[in-house]
This record gives sequence, structure tokens and C-alpha cells, in this order.
Amino acid sequence: MPKWFSFVLLAILTNSLPAEDARQIVFSPSDPVSGQEITLTARNFNTPKLLKWNLGDGKTVMLDLPEAPAGGVTLRHIYTFPGTYTIEVFDFNGDTDREPVSLTIMVRETQPCVLSCEPNRPQVNQAVLIKAGGFSKPESIRWDMGDGTIMPRDRNRGTGPSITYIYSQAGTYVVRAYDLNGDGSQPPALLKITVVENPAAPAFPPYQPVRSLPNPVEGSQDIANSGIRRPFLKIAPQIIFYKPGDPDFRETYFKDQINQGKTTFGVQAAVHLWSGFYLWLSWSSFHLESQPDATMSGKNLTLTPWTGLIRYTFPVGFCSPFVGIGYTYVQFKEESDHGSLSRFGSGLTYEVGLEFAFSKNLGLDLGIRFNQVDTRSSGFDTDLSGLYIGASAWLGF
Repeated sequence: MPKWFSFVLLAILTNSLPAEDARQIVFSPSDPVSGQEITLTARNFNTPKLLKWNLGDGKTVMLDLPEAPAGGVTLRHIYTFPGTYTIEVFDFNGDTDREPVSLTIMVRETQPCVLSCEPNRPQVNQAVLIKAGGFSKPESIRWDMGDGTIMPRDRNRGTGPSITYIYSQAGTYVVRAYDLNGDGSQPPALLKITVVENPAAPAFPPYQPVRSLPNPVEGSQDIANSGIRRPFLKIAPQIIFYKPGDPDFRETYFKDQINQGKTTFGVQAAVHLWSGFYLWLSWSSFHLESQPDATMSGKNLTLTPWTGLIRYTFPVGFCSPFVGIGYTYVQFKEESDHGSLSRFGSGLTYEVGLEFAFSKNLGLDLGIRFNQVDTRSSGFDTDLSGLYIGASAWLGF
């Protein structure tokens, strides 16, 4: 047999042997669960732009791509129920006579995502360890701590299956854990954590009144306690400085007064309503004389304001702030050589100030009031709105 004939026969036999099939299907994640998105990638197919997918759950997908991806053709799919599925991929317009590439995957049943914490009832400023279980991507969990803190802040990152956190205030917090890269479409796992005050070092230690001792300091602590009996009635003489807001009114009657205002005395009383709320009624009277006009005659002015308001005092200790809102009625009487003119006006009144409680029956108030009052008479208006700065010492009964 000629030598060249042997070489020809060997070449024919070699070309007639079937080439090894390099086509393959890969998937991730490696241990999928129901309801989780799975990524399928077909590689080394003859016609990657034209593939037919049988997904094993009754669904068929035909792909007709304009270009073949460099790393293979990717398809994403979600299996609703657990089970074993056989996936087949065909070279649709390529070598249709060749068998499809098959892949069998097992989809597990979704496990419930749960959260737990240690200790179960943490204290303020105590580190609490929160653990997550049953997540498909435990390394990619994102945490909402229930107090406005999100960890991590970068939405593209996760923190892992556990986290240590410190709450600075007592209260009940709902922690939410999201499986960021796994089942992000699923609702988060929830955990309710109740944080209690540290009995060894309370953030705001309560006052401990000693009712049997007539010590003024102990009395001031007693007022700060929310459970004390407040005086039902308060009587308070007061000294008031009034400065009107209208510049024309100040120029007429207050030009020669110190700071263009007037100081006078009055009295006020209060009745306890509920908790820190009191109803206050106050009275005062201002007497002024205007500058002489062109006829060399002056005017005498009497202002008599009556004010009723609701005041709330915040029980924080010896020095407690208060706020109030109410209504002021003003009698306006102007007398001159040409006769007299009486008017009245009314308007809203606002106040803020501080109460110094020396005991539950003795205290001092320092406050500022602002009213909005206009007087009207025969179409002539006078703006009496202005600022009242006062001090009053009250006795409680």
C-alpha cells in the first residue's frame, strides 16, 4: 500500500469523527429558591443571536438578537414554585439536527426571613446585636433601624447577616431588613425592639419631693413633679412697662417718657384648669398727658386694659417656661379743654415668660405680652397694639 494512501485515509477518518460539543449553560445563584430571579447564560452556541429556550416550567422563549454578546447570551427567569426543572437550549437556525444542550436545576422552597436580637430588651446606650436568618443573599442585607438610620447609606452595598447598633433614646423601634440583591421585590423582615431606660443612669432623673419638709427647695422640686397638687388659685400684684407699637401714638403721649413707654401697677389672678394649664385674668391702668397742641391745651389719656388668657407652664423645675394666648379689652378715655372722648378696642394677646417657683405656694413670674388692639370711635381708629413687659409675685392657695 502506498504511503500517501495511508495519510489520505487517516485524514478522512479524522474529519469524520464528531467534534466535541463546547456548548454549555451556566446559572446563578447556585442554590436558587422559589420567587428568586435566576440568571441563565448560554455560551459557545453556533447561532447565539437565534436561540430557543425551553425553561422546564411550560414557558418557551425565542431570542432574536441583533448582535451576539461576547460573554454569551443571558436570560433571566423566576420559578414561582419549588421543584426540579430541565432547561433546553436549541441553536434555532444553526445546526438544528444537533441535540439541544440540557441543564437540570433544583429550586428550593423559600425559607421565611426572620430577625432576632440580643439582648431581647436592650437599655439606652447599650449595644444590641441583630441577626438575620433565611435570607437568600445574607451578605447583601440593608437595614432600616427604625430611628431614621439606614445602614449602609450606599444602596449598592450590604452589611451582612448581623449588625450591632446602639439606641440613644428609650422607645419602641421597628427594624426592617431588606435582601438587597436577593429577593429585593419581597417585603422586608420586621423586628420590634423595645429600648428601656438604664435604671443605673437615667437620662432625666425624676424629682423626688419630700412633702413633709417645708423647705422651699423641696417645694420647687414638688412643682416639677407631674403628679403634684398645684395651687387652685393664684393672686399676683404686678408691675408693667407698656410701649405702644404705633409711632404716631408714641409721639403724642409717650415722647417724654423713658424709652417712649409707661410703667404702672396692676393685679392678676389665676385659676387652675388641668395639668399645667391656668386661666389668668389681669387688670392695669395707665395715665398719661399729651404735649400741648397749637391752642396750648393738652390732653389727658387713661388706658385701662383687661386681659384674659390661657397659660401653660412647662414643669421642668425651679425655673419653668410658660406660653399663653388670650384676648385683651382696652378702655380708652381722652380728656381735654374741648371735651372728652371715650373709645374701646380689643384684640388677640400672646405671652411668653419664666416662672420661678420658690415653693408650691410662692413664686415669681417674668414675662412679655404682645397684643393687637385697635380702638374705634366715629370712624377714627387708634392703634394700641404694643409690648408689655411685666413682673408679678404670686401667692398660691
